[in-house]
Amino acid sequence: MQLIRDLEVNHRLIINVASNVRPVRSFRQEKSTDGPVYVAGVDDLYEILSGAKLKQPRAGLIPALQHPEFETALADIHSNGYRLVLDVTLNFRNTRTVGAHSDVLKLIRIAPHTKWATLIHEMQHMDFDFYIAPYLQEARLAVRQGQSIKVALPSKALERYSAQEIQEIENYLRADAPSLAINERLSGMRQMDVVGFERGSKGAPRFRYSDQYMRRFLLRRLKYGELTEMQKIIWRQIEQREKMDQIIRTGGSPGQIFCTDVHSK
Repeated sequence: MQLIRDLEVNHRLIINVASNVRPVRSFRQEKSTDGPVYVAGVDDLYEILSGAKLKQPRAGLIPALQHPEFETALADIHSNGYRLVLDVTLNFRNTRTVGAHSDVLKLIRIAPHTKWATLIHEMQHMDFDFYIAPYLQEARLAVRQGQSIKVALPSKALERYSAQEIQEIENYLRADAPSLAINERLSGMRQMDVVGFERGSKGAPRFRYSDQYMRRFLLRRLKYGELTEMQKIIWRQIEQREKMDQIIRTGGSPGQIFCTDVHSK
C-alpha cells in the first residue's frame, strides 16, 4: 500500500507509461493518523506490476530536435501554414523563455535545447488559432444557452482536441474566462501530458505558468464581488495544482495535500 501511495499521480500524468501498470480503482482514504493524504478517484492511482518502462517517443524532457516524433510534428506545423524556426536569442541572459508562438507571423520559435514538452505547448497555441479561437464567441453563446460547445465547434476541432480538453474549454467558458486563459490552460494540459512521470524531474515544467492568466482574471473578479460556483471550482483546482507543484519541487509527495483531480471533471 505504501508503494501505491508513493505513486499518487493523476491519470493525465500517466499516459507515457507502458501497459505494465494497472489502475487502482478501490483505494480511497480520506483521513490518516499522520495527517492529510491523497483522496484518490477512479484511475487516479496506478500499481506497478513490473518494471515501468517509459515509452521514449512520448518522453517530454527530450530535446525537441532529437525527439523521435519531431518530423511528424514539423509536418503538422507546415500543414497549418506555420513555420518552425530556431532562435538562439531565446533563453538569452538566463531568461526562462525557450519557446514562442505568433499567430500574426504564423511562426513558432524554439531554442536549440528546447524540450519536446515546450514544443507541444506552442503547437497547441497553433491549434487554438485554427480550431478554437474563430468559434469561441459562438461557443460562449452556446454555453449561456445551456448547450455543449460541440455545437459551435467544427468537426476538425473535435478531432484535434480530446474529450477532456473540450470539457475544460466548456468549464472555463462557464466561468467567463478570457481567451488567453483558456489557450494557456490547454497548452499546459498538453505539456504535462507528455511530461508524465518526468514531472518530478529537474527542469520539468510546472502548472504555474499556464494557470497564471486564469488566476489573474479571477483575482480581478474578486475585486468586484463574489465568484460564481464554476469560478470557485477552477480557483480551487488552480490552488491544488500549485500546491502539488510546490511539493514536487521540494521533494515531497503529492499525498501531503487533498486533491481529487488536478484537472476539471
